Amino acid sequence: MRTTSSAYRNWVGRSSIEIFCESDSSGRLQSATLSLKQTDSIKISDRLNMSACHDWRAAPVLDGYDVRESLSFQSLVKEPRKRRDHLEAHVGALDLVSIAAWKNFTFQEVHANRKENKINTPEGEQWTEVFSHLLPRDDLSNCRRRFLFSCNDMTPGGIDEWFRLRQEYGRALGYLFRALRSERTWPPQSAIMSSTPLEQVGYLIEDNDNGGSHLNDRGQLKFKDALGVILDNMEALPFS
Repeated sequence: MRTTSSAYRNWVGRSSIEIFCESDSSGRLQSATLSLKQTDSIKISDRLNMSACHDWRAAPVLDGYDVRESLSFQSLVKEPRKRRDHLEAHVGALDLVSIAAWKNFTFQEVHANRKENKINTPEGEQWTEVFSHLLPRDDLSNCRRRFLFSCNDMTPGGIDEWFRLRQEYGRALGYLFRALRSERTWPPQSAIMSSTPLEQVGYLIEDNDNGGSHLNDRGQLKFKDALGVILDNMEALPFS
């Protein structure tokens, strides 16, 4: 499966397009050379062998050329897997990029291919478009390359760790994404709703790792105590 999003290209921070400019002594542009080249794929995750692959297209248009670049995340396995498995991996990767920018990103294109189908076109293997209710709703937010962290900031295996956290703490993250994917991400209602995932994270850490030592007689955890559990679980505090 391949998914394409403009957010991917900005988050990964690599391009297959290079522009070389020459200027005279007064700084006036004399020439510009645009270079398009194939780049090696970038390993994203061990999950379904996910990688990032660049693609570009150049076509003549009226009074010039139209050059477009895209970056796709691709999951590729030898044995067939359910479409849902692929979709959940790609949605999980998109969720991470969305959190990094705090923008409601979506896929521009989703395609799937199975070699056993043996459907080929003059351009090569045919990738068919995928539709699913699991896909985020339409939104083409522009992140303007502003991320809390980028792909290059993550250590090897960091995205696989994100997939584990997403599975283990999915109940808490669900509330976070409801706020992120609401039409307005910063109204008072979203600020209030942001306390819910924090409370859920604290409860899950307490229940999974601490044996419930901070839970009351009814198996509940107060909000302030939940924040304390989260802080105690962190190796470094986000602020003093």
